[in-house]
This record gives sequence, structure tokens and C-alpha cells, in this order.
Amino acid sequence: MEMRLGLLTSIFLLIFCACAQQPKDEPAKSKYKIPTAVGFVSDYEKNFSSAQKDSLRNLVEAFEKETGIEIAIATFDTTMVSKTDFNDFTLATANDWGVGKKDENNGILIGFSKGHRMIRINNGYGIEKLISDEETQEIMNKYFISNFKKDLYFKGTFEGTKALEDLLKTKIKK
Repeated sequence: MEMRLGLLTSIFLLIFCACAQQPKDEPAKSKYKIPTAVGFVSDYEKNFSSAQKDSLRNLVEAFEKETGIEIAIATFDTTMVSKTDFNDFTLATANDWGVGKKDENNGILIGFSKGHRMIRINNGYGIEKLISDEETQEIMNKYFISNFKKDLYFKGTFEGTKALEDLLKTKIKK
């Protein structure tokens, strides 16, 4: 009887340990296959020339040096994510890549798919304290979407990113 009780206790402890939650400092695994970031500009859809990628990279790197705010730009091919999962996928990507400073949560991921005709701008919580969803949407409509409709992906991305940076600079100074 004592042997059975000891065996049952051992089994219970093994099951309990196996079912324990993962430590809090380990990130939760995403259900998506998140690609590896290629610096601040990851053009998986091949929308930009090398010179255009360099121009975008210079824009966001200079802004990061000036403000500490990180902006990542990513284009996603239709084979990477479905249209219905696009918004969740971009958020998972921003989290996986760690866009922004961890303690400040001050990152922005601008993700779009020309093939899906979708764009999503994910603002970290630190950014949401500075600019509203409405302000972000205005910039998205005025610069990104209006240019994307004309197949001007670089122009829309550059001008939209610059408009986000300019707005953030005015909010930081207040």
C-alpha cells in the first residue's frame, strides 16, 4: 500500500512539473511562421529597389538615433500569410522582432502586402501614449493608401513614414 501511495505521489509530481507554465521571461510561441528581420527594412515582397531600401533604412535609423523610437518596415508576400490572418500576423511579427525598446515599448511596425492589398501599422503601447489610432489612420489614408492605389509603394512608404516621424516629434516636444 505504501509503495502504491509513493508511486502515485511520484506520478502526480511528474505530471504537475510537466504541466507547469513556462517562465515569464520566455516569449510565448506564435502560431505563425515569423520570418527573420532584415534590419529595419524587410522587403519580402520585393517592392523596393536596393536604393529605395537604403533610403527607407536611413530615414528610420536617423529617427531612432534622434528619438530612441524604432520603426520597422516590412512587406509580406501572400505566401507568408493569409488575408484573414494579416493583422494578427503583423502584430506577432512586431512582438517576435522586438521592435522598440523593451522597457519603453516604443516601436512601430509598418507592414503591408501589395498582393493582399492590406496595410497595418502596429504602434507599441509607448507610442499609443503619444499618437492616437485616429492620427495613425489619417496618415495611413493620406500617404500610404493614396500612393499605393497608384502603385507608388516607395513614395507612399517614405512619405507615410516621414509623416509618422514628424507627428511623433511634435508630440515628444510637448
